[in-house]
Formats: sequence, structure tokens, C-alpha cells
Amino acid sequence: MRITRAVSFSLIVCLAGGILASIPDARADDCSATTDAAIAQAKVPHADTHVMTAPGKPAARAEMIFTADKAYTQMNGAWSSIAFSAQQQIDTINAAKKRGEQEKRTCQKSDGGAINGEATSLFTMNNQGNGGVSEARLWISDKTGLPLKSEVHLKNGTVVTDDFRYGDIKAPPGVN
Repeated sequence: MRITRAVSFSLIVCLAGGILASIPDARADDCSATTDAAIAQAKVPHADTHVMTAPGKPAARAEMIFTADKAYTQMNGAWSSIAFSAQQQIDTINAAKKRGEQEKRTCQKSDGGAINGEATSLFTMNNQGNGGVSEARLWISDKTGLPLKSEVHLKNGTVVTDDFRYGDIKAPPGVN
């Protein structure tokens, strides 16, 4: 549920936020959009297809929907809900940014190509410290500034992928 969402999103947010704080000024602008995108996403309804693949194990998949005040998660065919606060998510993003200031990271912005017909910028972030993340990639829409896809490669070989959707996002039928 929220733990699944928090783990994947926090990994990206922590990595992105840490990069912003630790990259020399000449390259800081390369990744300032990652924190901006994470904060913008927290403020709008969106859906997420979350897939975690660990070496030697089958992929674990979850569908998530975030509305103004609730987060819904579907795992193994069943939906559940919990309270969601955009402000709490923004506070988490900002806290992750501060924590990340202590780690050595690099970031590079490049053309991300199109995702679902939408032009993107790709932000590739590498953690060179003792943290658990080796590399993260975040595709941000050039039009809206919102994340469209993220991919985190952990040092243990686990890959976490999130595909984000926006527009006409509603709570699943029959779930409170």
C-alpha cells in the first residue's frame, strides 16, 4: 500500500533531491527539474503502475491511484485505500533532498525521446556513495513537467519501474 509507494518514490526522490544539493553549481540546473517534477506530481491526481523485479524472483506488480486525499493500491487483484496528503509527500521530498546532501552523486540531463507520444527529458542520476541506489532514471514530460516514468537500479540487482499516468484519474469503483 503506502509503504510500496513510499519505498519506490522515496528512492527516486532521495536520489534526485540529494543530487540537487551535491552537484557543483555548473551542473545543478541539470537536475533541478527532478525535485520540481516530484513536487508537481504530489499535487495532482495520478496513477502508477509499479513493478519491482528482484534477481531470481518473479516480478511484483502493483497499481496505484492518488487522488486529492486518498491513495489506492491494487495488489493481487484487491484494492485498498489509505489517507494521502500532498503536503506530507512534499515534506518527504524536501526531507529526502536534505538527507541526500551528504552523499556523492552525479546527474545528467539528456533527450528522453517520446513516452506515449509525449516528448521527455531524461535525468540519469548515479549514487557513488555507500547508499543502496546505483542508478536512477527519470523521464519528465517537456510539456507538463510531470514524471512519466522512473527506473531505479539497486546495487543488489533489483529494478523498480514506475509508469505514471495523468488525466481522468478516479478512485477505483467500490473502494472507500
